[in-house]
Amino acid sequence: MKLTAKFAARPALEAALRSAGCERTVVYSAKPVEIASGAAVRPGRMSLLAVAGAVAAGTGMTLFMLWTQSDYPLVTGGMPIKSLWPIGVISYEAAMLGAVFGTLLGFLLEGRFFRNKSGPGEAVDSAWLFLQLPCPGGEADRLIEQLRAAGAVSVEQEPD
Repeated sequence: MKLTAKFAARPALEAALRSAGCERTVVYSAKPVEIASGAAVRPGRMSLLAVAGAVAAGTGMTLFMLWTQSDYPLVTGGMPIKSLWPIGVISYEAAMLGAVFGTLLGFLLEGRFFRNKSGPGEAVDSAWLFLQLPCPGGEADRLIEQLRAAGAVSVEQEPD
């Protein structure tokens, strides 16, 4: 179940964000809204995805190069088959490419581009602020009371 609360002012919206304490809340507004730093609790994982992408791509490319260099040994005229400088350069470049793709994936996930539901249609051209939050079935009444106590003008329930 999903709750959509309608607010007239930003302080009431911030109070509702603090009292609800949900991580997957979404604020809809026709104009940008600057929310205080302690009100919106939504952890970001973009840096974790960037580092994981860099480590995975760098390690994968290093292992691939070591495998290809030892799979078919070439005559190198006395030079080593596995040289560290080319391996290091290619591994670094692959790690940076993995970090870029991890950041892009993090941007798409944090920006919620893969969600299939949209916000309230009234939020496009009105001065109202809307807060949409997920609600487990048994906590609907408690969350509705908290939102109304924080200053919500109206609260609507929608099935997921």
